[in-house]
Amino acid sequence: MMLTSCQSEEPKPGQPGSTEEVAFTISLPDVIDTRATDHTSWTNSALGGATNNVGKDVTFTLALYLDDYQVYGEQKTVACTGNYTSVTFSPKMVIGENYHFVAYAEFDSNVNPEAMDAIEFKQVLNDEAVDEYFVAKDVVAAPQLSAELQRPYGKLRLLADDWDEAERQFNSHIESVKVEYDFGRAKTFDAKTGYFSLPDANFCRVMEASRVDYTEGEFIAAGSSVVEKENVDYKTIFVDYIPAHPIDDTMMPFVLTVTFENGQVYQRSFIQEIPIRRNWLTTLKGDLFTIGSEITLIIEETFDNEHVENIVNP
Repeated sequence: MMLTSCQSEEPKPGQPGSTEEVAFTISLPDVIDTRATDHTSWTNSALGGATNNVGKDVTFTLALYLDDYQVYGEQKTVACTGNYTSVTFSPKMVIGENYHFVAYAEFDSNVNPEAMDAIEFKQVLNDEAVDEYFVAKDVVAAPQLSAELQRPYGKLRLLADDWDEAERQFNSHIESVKVEYDFGRAKTFDAKTGYFSLPDANFCRVMEASRVDYTEGEFIAAGSSVVEKENVDYKTIFVDYIPAHPIDDTMMPFVLTVTFENGQVYQRSFIQEIPIRRNWLTTLKGDLFTIGSEITLIIEETFDNEHVENIVNP
């Protein structure tokens, strides 16, 4: 009699074909420390500052797909910890298998892990909490995985060197700001592909900024641990996060309308095309309220220069 036996060995942990929990770490870019830390001596765009202060927790979302079928989706909320904010998920994955993953991070969470292809775009001026981050890639499952997120938006910032002079000329404080873009704007973002939805053909977004309130004449030097008061005349007129194409520049002509407390109105048209690039900061800075004045255009990669010379102390 001849006896035969057949035994199939399970793959060992870490080997191709084994199913195990993977340490999947996703993180925000290092420049987050200039943007979201709860630094009480810093201000934000809504108060006329040239930098940001969100001071909110960050909600991370991770989704995994096999052949376009979602096999994992989870959210975690963590405190922003300065120059490195990250979270680690523990999904079960087949080592060596090809997955498509989508990671998202936001300050005000409205993302559904099961609807990563239709994330609503928040259309608010001068609110740094609108800023969001994502990454979408194919990955081969391994015991440890990591990814750094980037913004799907470009940031547009308008700084006036003659803000205080304008208030003297108009004999009134600035009360509100309105921005009208001369083109359609996307309404949703497909984080799985990295593309925004097509805008409505005749859609023109008009946004009202909240009242700009600040303590006149008090300033703090950027990066300084000691409050230093000095006469810095520029302030932020508005900050906006623009849905940007993954590769090409998004052109942004717009009309700015500033209303003063005494009812007077100032309007200026930026009819030239202003280029907005994904994950880049576009700054327009100069004598905004001076007729015929030139405005300096600065486009900087990865938002590193959030501090422009000095920032306003509220």
